[in-house]
Amino acid sequence: MRAAVVRRSGAAPALDQFADPPPSAGVEVAALVAAALNPLDVAIVNDQIPFRLLEPPYIAGYEAVVQLGDGTRCYLGGPPAPYGALAELVPVPDSAGFPVPDDLDPGLAVALGVAGLAGWVALDYRGHLQPGETVLVLGAGGTAGQLAVQSARLLGADLGAPQGGAFAQARGHPLSPVQPSPVQSGPVRSGC
Repeated sequence: MRAAVVRRSGAAPALDQFADPPPSAGVEVAALVAAALNPLDVAIVNDQIPFRLLEPPYIAGYEAVVQLGDGTRCYLGGPPAPYGALAELVPVPDSAGFPVPDDLDPGLAVALGVAGLAGWVALDYRGHLQPGETVLVLGAGGTAGQLAVQSARLLGADLGAPQGGAFAQARGHPLSPVQPSPVQSGPVRSGC
């Protein structure tokens, strides 16, 4: 199959032939529908992510939307090594993946993966955001920042903007200016 193959740590992946992933108990081989490229992918190729240190040769790409043999689609993060998401065929363990509805564009679904989790995890899992709390999203113009703004809205937060928040406001995010003050109404928490 054709794939983006990494032959040396730190080297750019190159389009090349790679052995098809073998079907096995608990692992289905699926067809690639859409894949994402993130800074995470660059960090993995450069051996900077301890939970995903791979021995070359391997296929690059951490996340994808794939189509299973029964026609359903799922989002997958971190296919089993040496396989990655940037290939015609991707192995999908039975316990991995999240269903992607038929009416959701697969490119959008895969774009919500790593970038979407960055915002959601900081606010919900790490920050335990409660409805009515105020959230300040620095970098709300980037993909992860925009998804953090949307996550904050879904969690019921009020949104604040530092000076220069005009970009986010121009994209339809109703933001309130945040004024520095020596007196605060509640504790300041970090979601990171």
